[in-house]
Amino acid sequence: MTVNTNKDTLPEKILEQVLSSFKNSASQPRLRHGLNTYKMTCDLLTVFSKKYSFNKSAEVRLAALLHDYTKEFTPEQHLTILKKIKIPSEDFSLPGLWHGWTGAYSVEKEFGIISPYILNLIRFHPTGHKNFDLGGLILFISDFCEDGRIHAGVRTIRRIAFKAVSYTHLTLPTK
Repeated sequence: MTVNTNKDTLPEKILEQVLSSFKNSASQPRLRHGLNTYKMTCDLLTVFSKKYSFNKSAEVRLAALLHDYTKEFTPEQHLTILKKIKIPSEDFSLPGLWHGWTGAYSVEKEFGIISPYILNLIRFHPTGHKNFDLGGLILFISDFCEDGRIHAGVRTIRRIAFKAVSYTHLTLPTK
């Protein structure tokens, strides 16, 4: 199963599977964070998709829902997956980044998502990536300042998030 990249809607079957998996989770805070990140992503996409003629909104929204899919795995669960995939040594040395790698692997296996774009959004959401396009930037920002975040300065960051992408002087790759 993959996302149709020509449409701006999430396939209902994938969305139902994702929400069902989270509802069965013992972690309501993780569910809230995923939904808050999804909402912030949708809001930012609404503002910037037309401005930049961005046509991957469906994929970014799906990645927003799934970005922390394995965040609550135990170190042993992460290591079991990390043994199966190639991960740069600098990322391997930082356990806080493991969930991006194991999340991408797990959503591919569990949901059949094979889109390299979606998998890379999930894989690199904690740090960003030099090849991130508008969707990657939006997911990174959304994860950092979604409505449930309470860290210092988050209200200010949230207010400028809707301007931040428009002020970047990046040449966004077109694919």
